[in-house]
Amino acid sequence: MYKACETCPPTGRHTWRSLILGGDTSKDLLDPASWRMSNKIDFPGVPDVLTGHRYAWSAADKVPEDSFLEGNVVDVRGEMRVVLRTIIDGFTTSGIASIGAFEDDGTDITYRFLQFHPMPGGQCKFYIVYDDTSDLFWTAANIATDPWQDREPLREVGFSGPPGNERRILMLQYSLDALNWFQAGCIAMSRRVHESFSYTSNLVLGDDLLVLSRTSQQGLNQHDTNLITLHRIESFRDLALDLHPQLERGSEASR
Repeated sequence: MYKACETCPPTGRHTWRSLILGGDTSKDLLDPASWRMSNKIDFPGVPDVLTGHRYAWSAADKVPEDSFLEGNVVDVRGEMRVVLRTIIDGFTTSGIASIGAFEDDGTDITYRFLQFHPMPGGQCKFYIVYDDTSDLFWTAANIATDPWQDREPLREVGFSGPPGNERRILMLQYSLDALNWFQAGCIAMSRRVHESFSYTSNLVLGDDLLVLSRTSQQGLNQHDTNLITLHRIESFRDLALDLHPQLERGSEASR
């Protein structure tokens, strides 16, 4: 999945678009002919009921535009879904992801926007992995604690952007459908607002989950990080409830 922003002169604002790229792994992936591209979809805009209009867009003031950004392609029981990070009202409306879907007939890739969907941490970049053993999707996400708080005290200690761009708490989450997420626990946390654990890459390694984090510890701010940290979650599957439903009727099914 690839996202692109195209500057629209003379305003300096952007048109945010998303598209799917597919490569034929039986061919040379350095050859452009090995790749196919879907249609582009534009960010649909935010329904007025989802935003409090607390912040005006400002590149100089580090207030991002309403947009979808980094996305994940997931295969959910044969349906190809796209789950994208979504910024609304300068992170003030947090915990929302954009959902798309696409079909590939071997020649054409047809991509479409479906809906906005609640997702804890959906306002910041996340990376979804599927684990065959648990038959669950897993991700690490930054949970915002108080996006409506006064911004000025945060700015005085070096916080960048509006309060909802908080990245100091990194939570482990799991899901049956890559849409509805359960929290498994806290991977890392700082009480200092200018520190962060974010933009993770995740890898299942045996019984453990490895989480590589873009990290700020006494860095310039929570966005401009100064470290990469590696976190190992041992026996991570034991942290999840068994979400798989039983379809049988009767007393045995409830045990």
